[in-house]
Amino acid sequence: MDYIQTAFNSWFGSNITHLANASGQTVKVIISAKRIMIKEIQKTGVIFDYDGVISRFNISNRNFHRLERSKQYEYMTIQKIDSEMICENYEIGANKSYVILDGEIVRQNLVYNENAFVCCLEFTKKDDYCDYCFQRRERLLRCPGCQFMQYCNRNCEKDDLIFHALEVITFKSMED
Repeated sequence: MDYIQTAFNSWFGSNITHLANASGQTVKVIISAKRIMIKEIQKTGVIFDYDGVISRFNISNRNFHRLERSKQYEYMTIQKIDSEMICENYEIGANKSYVILDGEIVRQNLVYNENAFVCCLEFTKKDDYCDYCFQRRERLLRCPGCQFMQYCNRNCEKDDLIFHALEVITFKSMED
């Protein structure tokens, strides 16, 4: 992680992290001050050392969680309800936003210090995920108004229209 940016954000920012779940199902999130390690392996399964756990919570699909931070760096472990791991001991910095996808997590850098209103994909992920539901798709439909946003189907495009229409107007005014 970029230490200088994270240190600056944690000292002068609101120290809040936003998590958005677009994985398609409810996920279990564990935030800890140190890495969660294996304590013991038994015949019935693995026992983890949860010493240092700050909080545990679930995020249902297409919902957000606002996490007030207590440390500059913390670790996030995310599991699907069926116990399949999405990420383990993922180092999270202060004042960042994260989108939980099916099988991975996407970090969003701090743009300015305000509560999250929208989430958007990293530019490197744009060609693989729908800009509305964040589901991975092989074929995406481009917005006819701006040719930038991409959707997996017309329903997602229609559902996003209430917010995206203002962006289209802004994009078009920048072209003039």
